[in-house]
Order: sequence, then structure tokens, then C-alpha cells
Amino acid sequence: MCSVPAHRGRCRIRPVRYFAYGSNMLPSRLHARIGDFPSGAVGVAQGYQLRFHKRGSDGSAKCNALWTGDLRHVLYGAVYHITEGQKNLLDQFEGVGYVTANITVNSNRSRHPAFTYVAAKDHIDSSLYPFDWYKRFVLAGARDFKLPNPYIRNIELIAALADPDRSRSRRNLMLLERKSS
Repeated sequence: MCSVPAHRGRCRIRPVRYFAYGSNMLPSRLHARIGDFPSGAVGVAQGYQLRFHKRGSDGSAKCNALWTGDLRHVLYGAVYHITEGQKNLLDQFEGVGYVTANITVNSNRSRHPAFTYVAAKDHIDSSLYPFDWYKRFVLAGARDFKLPNPYIRNIELIAALADPDRSRSRRNLMLLERKSS
């Protein structure tokens, strides 16, 4: 279906801006989920903080964009242009516990509307820890986009656990290894 009609009967697909701040910030992770997309740019959302407290379906902590309202707080991430179809795929991956939020991000010296995923209140649990492979996805994305060193250092300081499901851990670590080769 055509979202933006163009001249001569052709159809243009209107992209949507997606602000990824967790594991999807890593291009290879996002590609494995939704296919090809143009390269992303660094984005900043003011008034948000990165937290690892969203309860994932595997019982571990996932990232959340926590709204604080304090403009001194900044959440770094990647801004990607994806299609509506890719967003629908991504909605399935994010699954239960995340809700879509429309936010404003600063990228390339201007402000843009974008969508992102934030934890539903009933899926926040500050007692959880991320699995080590998940934390590595977030760190790899932060390093790929050359986010500020103090920001990366804060992610490095987050405690993580070994995933008791070795098969899931291996699958995710293989994706990380493909990224680095």
C-alpha cells in the first residue's frame, strides 16, 4: 500500500524516525530484526535518562528511556529512518512491556519528532540486572556511534549477569561477533 503518492503513478514510502537507545542502537542488531535501512545518526533526547530496569520476557533487565523532565538529563541514541512495515516488525520484537512514545530528539543540529519505546509502568523492576550479552549490544552501539566517553563509562559500570540459557546467549554473542568482524 502506498503511504505517499508520487507523480506518474509511482509510490514513495514515507519513512518514520526511530530513536534507538538500547540494544537496537547497534546497526547489526536492528538489521537482524527489520532488514535494510539507511545509516543512522547520533540523537539526543533531553529530559530522559537511560535505565536498565524494564523487565524483559526472559526475566532480565532491558533498557528504558526514563522521563525525568530535567533538561540536564540526556539520553543518547541513534536516529534511524525506517518504513512503517519495519516499525511493525520492530513492534513485534519489542513485545510486551514496551509502549511507543513520540518524543523530540536533537540530531544533526536540529530537532526532530521521532518514536521510541519506553517501559510500561507495570514492567519496571529496579531489582533486575541485564544479561551480559544484552549489555554488550548496548555498549557496542554506543561505541559505534562514538557517544561521549562518560556516557559509555556509565553503561560499562552497570552490573550484568550471565544468561542461564546458554543457547540464547550463544545466538546473541554470535551476532555480536559478526558485527566486530
